[in-house]
Amino acid sequence: MQTYALSRPWLRLACAGALAVTLMPVLAAKGKTLEFKAGLTISETAIGSSGSCALIFAVTGSGYATSLGPVTFTSTDCVNPGVDGTLTFTSTNVSLKVAGGDTLTGSYDGTATPQPAPFMGIRGDVTFDGGSGRFMNASGAATIDGVEVITFTPPSGAGTLFISGSITLPK
Repeated sequence: MQTYALSRPWLRLACAGALAVTLMPVLAAKGKTLEFKAGLTISETAIGSSGSCALIFAVTGSGYATSLGPVTFTSTDCVNPGVDGTLTFTSTNVSLKVAGGDTLTGSYDGTATPQPAPFMGIRGDVTFDGGSGRFMNASGAATIDGVEVITFTPPSGAGTLFISGSITLPK
């Protein structure tokens, strides 16, 4: 039986080439800024209130994002009434999970503005500040635009959000 050691130059070169081809997508992404656009279908349910939040909503959703693939979305929103029927919302625990389980985390704030009944126009800004897996120490920002139907008895909502922005992956 004949064995080959990695001391043979052609074998070392073949192994290095195979490793480089395998790792190229992972290595190319590090230190790179990814532009993305996501479309999400969301639903939210009131889970309580606090001194600073008239209502607290658990938000879940799913959809697809360019450069990321299928995504799921979760957040806990603090919602307060504004003027002329407008609602303001904030969250410090926004999570966008991609296939494979890596999670991008951050915060957002925005407004829900009355549109022709029963719709509310959603506008907001997201700041990404880390995550898990390939998103550990990532940063970025995005805007939210969408439409939602919000009911108050019982407090709940459902709609579509479009998120557009960029994520910078750490080197």
